[in-house]
Amino acid sequence: MATTTPTLSLDAPVPPGPSVAPTALEMAAAAPLVAPESASESVLRVIGTLMMALGVLAMLVAAVANREWSGATAASAAFTIVMGLAMRFPTMLQDGTLTEDRRPAYSSMRVVMLLVAGTFILLTIKAGWSTQSLEQLKVDQSWALMLGVVLGGKVFQGMAEANAQKK
Repeated sequence: MATTTPTLSLDAPVPPGPSVAPTALEMAAAAPLVAPESASESVLRVIGTLMMALGVLAMLVAAVANREWSGATAASAAFTIVMGLAMRFPTMLQDGTLTEDRRPAYSSMRVVMLLVAGTFILLTIKAGWSTQSLEQLKVDQSWALMLGVVLGGKVFQGMAEANAQKK
């Protein structure tokens, strides 16, 4: 008795199918998830790197300079470093979604929080640079309230985004 082989075999070559245009799903699967970095984004990364380098140099100058005027220099240097970090590593401000042209979207709450925290860092370094002890460092208590509100708002926003993604 002869054995028959099926017409379709797992290791046989697949016959060519009809010429059909790819579906939208197939095109989306073949497309990159994130659009490549543009020239302007590369320039911003270089500017961010330069800002961080200049901030570190200014911080070193402030460390060896006269304490009377160097507090403002150190505070400005720290703020420049923080803003340079945001430009060099923009993913810390992105919220994980994409825009219509497949570019990462930025969270306005993260930008506001970065600016508030940067301002708090600036004021604290300026006030504390010339003090001799922690007792002399007095920061207004309303700053703690404002930071609490901003950080609480960020927690609330994160929970709202997490709940929106579950639905």
